[in-house]
Amino acid sequence: MCGRPGMGSRNTDDTPEAGDEDMDFTPITRAVRKWRERGRARQELQRLTDLELADIGLSRGDIDSVVRGDIVRARPSGFYEAR
Repeated sequence: MCGRPGMGSRNTDDTPEAGDEDMDFTPITRAVRKWRERGRARQELQRLTDLELADIGLSRGDIDSVVRGDIVRARPSGFYEAR
């Protein structure tokens, strides 16, 4: 709740409001959401150690390609399937 009388509380964080999934988002809003999702994915992958990345068939240099979607999945042979 705001500190001013008569003012309701506003959701100012990034948590979705009830019903957000039903809204018709504009292309710009969708693009911003995708950009933020890619940023989160990049951060999560960068937090992994080199050994953890190797366990999932990636190296630190692959992170940007994976986040962009250029590398869809790692093959058991160590080669990557590109889009």
